[in-house]
Amino acid sequence: MAEPQVRASMPKDFLAVLDEHYPQAAHRVRKALPPHTVTTIESASRVEWLHLRHHAQLNETSLELMGLQQYQQAWRQAMLRSVQQKTLRATVTGALRLFGATPASLMKLAPRAWNLLSKNAGRLSADIDVDAKQGRLTLTDFPEEQNRSGNFAQGLVGCIESFLDISETQGEVRLSSNTPTAGRATYEVTWR
Repeated sequence: MAEPQVRASMPKDFLAVLDEHYPQAAHRVRKALPPHTVTTIESASRVEWLHLRHHAQLNETSLELMGLQQYQQAWRQAMLRSVQQKTLRATVTGALRLFGATPASLMKLAPRAWNLLSKNAGRLSADIDVDAKQGRLTLTDFPEEQNRSGNFAQGLVGCIESFLDISETQGEVRLSSNTPTAGRATYEVTWR
């Protein structure tokens, strides 16, 4: 099986958010991570592919040291930062022009963005009911060895919450199921 990879932009943006908004946590996270992981992330170009294990180590350590709420908030901020960067900016801007700035349009875009930011790391699918103002994102076939504790799925809550910020909409994102051994997580998104 091909090795699971992630664009370096994601862990780089997360570390940048920690440095900017959570400096004490950033210090603790960097100190707790293997030095090779930090060096690999920081020295990579934004578009470079990194083995997912570096991202997984960052997630595991961050969740453990920051707690769930702060960890998810940091990922929310990191995703907002990421959509302003070259890797995602054109895709997001184009989709918002075509379909409007709504949670539904961003959820439709999510599988494409997933494919831009990861490879050999599962699939993301969207099922949206625009009239009911709700939808479901489902991650399948995510590599178990990179998500043993389910931390990756928890961080995605924050990433998906950024859709509400981008669309300037009130709503909620809930991780309704998380089965790391099956490589599956489901997110329920509602908005008003």
